[in-house]
Amino acid sequence: MSASMVAQMGGLALQDVQLENGELKQQLTELRDKIAALEASKSCRGKWGSNITAGTVNPEDETDENRLARIAKCYTIMNQLWVPDNVFPVLQPPKPSNDPSYYGARENWMLGMAAELYEVFSKEMHSTLRLANMGTERQAMAHTLRNCAAHIFDTIGVPSQALKNKDLCQTSPELIALLKPGKNGLYPLLPPLLYPLGNTIDVFQNPVLPLILCVALFGKTLLTSMPAANSSGRKWAVTQVTTGSICLAAIM
Repeated sequence: MSASMVAQMGGLALQDVQLENGELKQQLTELRDKIAALEASKSCRGKWGSNITAGTVNPEDETDENRLARIAKCYTIMNQLWVPDNVFPVLQPPKPSNDPSYYGARENWMLGMAAELYEVFSKEMHSTLRLANMGTERQAMAHTLRNCAAHIFDTIGVPSQALKNKDLCQTSPELIALLKPGKNGLYPLLPPLLYPLGNTIDVFQNPVLPLILCVALFGKTLLTSMPAANSSGRKWAVTQVTTGSICLAAIM
């Protein structure tokens, strides 16, 4: 075999190896993209769909309606309790500035929220995204918290009788003392409900606040036993509170 033929065969072999290497690189890139997508959805796992096992959701088996409900629940609890109906512009806005002064204008605040929502919901869902699921989650949380309010407020000495109906709530000295409206009938900017009783320095440390957030994340069974394995807090692997979750607890 001549040297030229050997060189030609070697060149063809090298070309085949290069093509194969290129295909492997492409497959590796696609695999990395899939892993990144799975990691991104890991923080917004919910209870929807019969295909959920051990805290995982198979996107291929999940309907669009269930995906919307699952992600909406996560966003409602961890980010924004209320989203204005007109928050979505026609085009996806850029990510907002990190400068706090950026949010001084309501228009910028709305654009920042829209950019955040576009990022949370996958691109193929943008055209069908509706906010009704978030309203449903607010109602569900309010209903759950109403059922266990007596247990929660018992931790700060509010008698269960005070929470039996609206009239008792409005006249209960214990509840009025927590809100403590002024002489003009308006509540102060930060009512005592946000503080431990008798301490107006340690804001957000009233024991009621973490209990409300725990019920929203892990269900009311947490008040008497261990949280269920399929609770939202466990599926989302929540390890820290967010600004939105603190606001949710205070508002609820």
